Amino acid sequence: MVQLEEKIDYLAQQMLQDQGVLPMDFYQTSMSDYLRAQNAKKPEDQLQDPLALMRSAGANQLKF
Repeated sequence: MVQLEEKIDYLAQQMLQDQGVLPMDFYQTSMSDYLRAQNAKKPEDQLQDPLALMRSAGANQLKF
């Protein structure tokens, strides 16, 4: 358990140094929220709605 706490403390230190996240804010956030934010993709890298993608490519002009 001590090792996990040390890892979390180190992560808090890195967030302060690299991202400017205050320890108070870091410790009040759940780890799952932190991981979700860290793994967020840029809008251009996110999956798109297939129909919207087809329409943007001009498929809305096609008649079936």
